[in-house]
Amino acid sequence: MRRVDKDTLIRPDNIIEFCGIKVNLNQKSVFYNDLKVELSPKEFETFTLLFKEHSKVLKRSYILEQVWGDPALYDERMVDDVIKRLRKKILQYNLPIEIKTMWGLGYKLEEKKDENQD
Repeated sequence: MRRVDKDTLIRPDNIIEFCGIKVNLNQKSVFYNDLKVELSPKEFETFTLLFKEHSKVLKRSYILEQVWGDPALYDERMVDDVIKRLRKKILQYNLPIEIKTMWGLGYKLEEKKDENQD
């Protein structure tokens, strides 16, 4: 096993774990509590990128380039649309994470904070 950071583990079978969520890079699937999270191919690629680099703020242009390819051929608003769909799915599947908008910077995936904490 390889540790990406103190909270994230990449197992030899190419499964990344964080907050109880398992992303299988080989099968291109996401599981939480043994329930498969249904994602489109672009949602999976975007989710995986944010998931692997959850401790970082990722610029829209970086996400666009990594997921879609040549940024000159695509609109950055496509990233916003996929993020919006991912946020809905995070709520739908009650995942313990959230995608934060870092205004003027980009997006960051992080563990959901307990609302009862100060």
